[in-house]
Amino acid sequence: MHHGGRLIHKYYLDGSVTYFDYVDKDKMSLTEIDCMAVYLGHIGRIDYWYRVEDEGHLKRVEFD
Repeated sequence: MHHGGRLIHKYYLDGSVTYFDYVDKDKMSLTEIDCMAVYLGHIGRIDYWYRVEDEGHLKRVEFD
């Protein structure tokens, strides 16, 4: 999970990367992602984004 950086024009800059083991990216829920973010010390409103492999840009996560 990339975190602690900033999003500029759909590109994520700076920040840190933290790895979570034993996570199935195809079956993750927003609740699990929220728990990971809280574990990393992030609180409040959090927007989640993901990178589309073929397109190379970020899209907002809107549902599980």
